[in-house]
Amino acid sequence: MEGSETVGSSVNADEFVAMFRYKTGFQIVEPAHMELAEPSITDAFGSCVQQGANGVIVSAFFLFPGRHWHQDIPSLTANAAKEYPGRSYIITAPLGLHKLLVDIPSLTANAAKEYLGVPYIITAQAPCDKEEQVSERDPQDDCE
Repeated sequence: MEGSETVGSSVNADEFVAMFRYKTGFQIVEPAHMELAEPSITDAFGSCVQQGANGVIVSAFFLFPGRHWHQDIPSLTANAAKEYPGRSYIITAPLGLHKLLVDIPSLTANAAKEYLGVPYIITAQAPCDKEEQVSERDPQDDCE
């Protein structure tokens, strides 16, 4: 998770981890931040190992690959792993264009649309069978 200097971001990260642990059944799940907040990737890696993890899955909570995913997270994770020889790790791909990822912004956009009382939203549409385009009509119509 990207760090933030605001206190609420760490609380939100802890809440997300609790929800993730509950929903997935993973017993050992720790939040980590690259820089601006604690715990660091090194601290989280160590916490996982202390709880009995033989390996660590680092879930890069980014939409698309960039410098953090290509360079920063691998470097920070490799440094953390040096303290625990024999422990493996893997860094997951960014969230990317997974079809389920469209559901969350769709929910928030629809809630805003209802609040404002407007019938349509302007949005960059998620890829579907039709060519991606910007539309002033309901994006669900283009994927049916």
